[in-house]
Amino acid sequence: MNAGKFFGNPGPVKKIAILLIVSFIGVSESVSRSDDPYLLTAGSHSFGIDPETFSLNYYSPDGKKYSVSSDSPNREIANLKVAPGFVTWEYPGTGISVSLTPGSDYLDVVIQSEASSEFTWPRVSTDLDAYTIPLHQGKFIPAKDLIWLEHLSDQGPLNALEALSMQFFALNMDEIALVFIIKNKFNNRLHFHDEDGSIAMNFIHDFPSTVKEKKYGFRIYPVSNDITEIAKTYKNYIIDTRGILSLEEKAEKNPDIRKLYGAPHIYVWQNQLNTDKNIESRMKDLQSLLEGLQDSGIKKAWIGLHSWTVGENYPEFVSQVNEAGYLIGPYDSYHSIHPPGEERWITATFDDTTLYQNAFVMNKRGQPVGGFLGEGRRLNPILSLPSVHNRTKAVFDQGIRFNSWFIDCDATGECYDDYTPSRMTSQRDDMEARLERMAWIRDTYGLVVGSETGNDFSANTIAYAHGMTTPVVAWGDPDMRSDSNSEYFVGSYYSPSGGIPARYVKPVPVKDKYRYVYFDNRFNLPLFQLVYNNAVITSHHWEWGSLKVPSEITGTMLKEILYNVPPLYHIDRHHWDQYKDIISSHSGMFAKTHSAAVTKPLNHFDWLTPDRLVQKTRFGETLEIIANFGTAPFMYNGMEIDGQCLAVFDSGSPEPGLYCP
Repeated sequence: MNAGKFFGNPGPVKKIAILLIVSFIGVSESVSRSDDPYLLTAGSHSFGIDPETFSLNYYSPDGKKYSVSSDSPNREIANLKVAPGFVTWEYPGTGISVSLTPGSDYLDVVIQSEASSEFTWPRVSTDLDAYTIPLHQGKFIPAKDLIWLEHLSDQGPLNALEALSMQFFALNMDEIALVFIIKNKFNNRLHFHDEDGSIAMNFIHDFPSTVKEKKYGFRIYPVSNDITEIAKTYKNYIIDTRGILSLEEKAEKNPDIRKLYGAPHIYVWQNQLNTDKNIESRMKDLQSLLEGLQDSGIKKAWIGLHSWTVGENYPEFVSQVNEAGYLIGPYDSYHSIHPPGEERWITATFDDTTLYQNAFVMNKRGQPVGGFLGEGRRLNPILSLPSVHNRTKAVFDQGIRFNSWFIDCDATGECYDDYTPSRMTSQRDDMEARLERMAWIRDTYGLVVGSETGNDFSANTIAYAHGMTTPVVAWGDPDMRSDSNSEYFVGSYYSPSGGIPARYVKPVPVKDKYRYVYFDNRFNLPLFQLVYNNAVITSHHWEWGSLKVPSEITGTMLKEILYNVPPLYHIDRHHWDQYKDIISSHSGMFAKTHSAAVTKPLNHFDWLTPDRLVQKTRFGETLEIIANFGTAPFMYNGMEIDGQCLAVFDSGSPEPGLYCP
């Protein structure tokens, strides 16, 4: 029966009649407990829907009501169809149609458009306790936290593909959580705003002209209000829809991936220009950032160089690092293109000088999208592959023995619609081209490939990522980025001495509001590890390594062990002498736990105190780590864990290990 056709567009009185028909034809058997016009049942769960306002409510098995999406402005509806197992309708004059279908334990929502436009749904109001959301590695954000409210509001709408490391978010409500799995990851924005002193959110989807099939939607799962259960829901969805390739499965093709197990990530710096007079001394310096690592007991490490040119200048050093059992690779990027002859940095320099005019990304206003720091233009990844081939071939034809490669930006989700009339491409096209070029470099030269951030669309392509555990902090704050007289200035990108640029190694304080939202472990969650711990190794952004913020060094070290993420350091000869004790000591502890945990799933996460400062992780069935980020001692299984310490319990070891960095 087509109820919409039978009744026309229902008014307030007609809704009652339609509700009875919906119950009669089997969409729901539990009508009496809802004021919503329609109920859909998914297993023991019921969802009430009002098409005119597109409000959606969830009714738990015990009859409690929770708001999924609050009212939008009333709209006229047409072509309402109600049948066993679905409700659909249209909003006339907009080209928008909506379909709701219950699954075994979830509600499936699909929103389609016939035209290029935008649509807002869901509208999350203030009727919740907190958000569990994969901002970076993962955050638990209380809905009435005013500092978080200010931070999220000030950022403006977030690009969901870039801001979310995984494509879901959850609303924590009382005893339940509602998990929204985003089925179309492209062209979405999250707009957080103030609603009566609480954090509200609008989810906005653009239907761009670059896309033919214009639709988006969600699977909405009601689950218990538990972080592990929330993450497991998403993980099961990913396993069912595209699969998760483990590190060990990747290592079957490239055993060098196992060199990441228990390995700190270390950028080694030597920037000075080579001349006949200094090349020998520069080589000796590099050989000494290698001998020091070996003498300190660091058996495995990922060694990063700021450019492939270091390998061209010092091929012997690359070979020595390789033979020592470490991974070594350069930083590479295909992000920006500069005018030929005016290139500001080497990665924006290409043999094909036509790229600047013929391969840039154009926005919908017909203007080229600017490159990094506003320099030049963004290179369309789809048009980059010949240049990728040429650059890497030129390096490896010299016999340089890199066994790893790091590619900036490609796993960040910073993807674009290109509106250039002759070559319109979508965000999906952009993302797939990035994955293709990373996979080509990986497979052609047998390299262990990593990229920036490591958002999960790249999980089956890369082995490691930098920038998820600690992202770039407060990119837009001029006190940190441009005012060199500010105490918070993070430093410049250039080192006149040829050592480490200050931006990567200068110790800096951070403002209280940034310390709160980026570093306070009451809000940090290992969400990404709960899904991908044994599939991708993630660490800090190279601008915010383990030693960058002095006040956070101890907490960062605890988190590295607890969440199973590698420390990241920058060293030259001077900084190795300064920090070698802390690096070697912590790397030794990290190597033990990471080697045991990296091939196992992170099966459980929990808070052990109401303030969320004592946290527990369990990897596989045997390894359990309890970290005390607070100041007061905490008793666990008869062991006292002091503040700023952690304990490791492994069924394979006779005694638990206590670690106080």
